[in-house]
Amino acid sequence: MLEVYRTLIGTLQSAAWLLLELFVATLVAQVIVRGIELRHGGGASAD
Repeated sequence: MLEVYRTLIGTLQSAAWLLLELFVATLVAQVIVRGIELRHGGGASAD
């Protein structure tokens, strides 16, 4: 039973790391897009 518990914890830990990495990647992408929009004069409002 302890082995099942360890496997479950390992799986949940992997899923948590995956979600954290996805969140950080999304944050970085958003910052890059904002920087590009600001450099080109405000993005959608320039249309």
